[in-house]
Amino acid sequence: MQLPTDLPRPREYAPMPWRDDAACKDHEPHLWYPQRRGDIHHHRAVAICETCPVRNECLEHALEHGESHGIWGGLTETQRRRVLKLRDRGASATSAAAWALLSGAG
Repeated sequence: MQLPTDLPRPREYAPMPWRDDAACKDHEPHLWYPQRRGDIHHHRAVAICETCPVRNECLEHALEHGESHGIWGGLTETQRRRVLKLRDRGASATSAAAWALLSGAG
């Protein structure tokens, strides 16, 4: 039996060496995929992200690779979309992320 040769290739992920230092590495992954904003998982995940030494690297990864689900770098999907819009308008990454957090979006 011959295998098909026209199958799509699996998505290749960029290496994430920063994950070794991430505050989330020893926690259950489902925390970063809450059912809705404001639930217990959402609050717990964001609290862990606030202590993370690689929070900026995590957020950058999500922004650069279009992560559309979950909490990355302490921001929800909606907040990350807002950061990208602000960047398109010329805001720095740090100020855009801070504004997204302060605005309460997402």
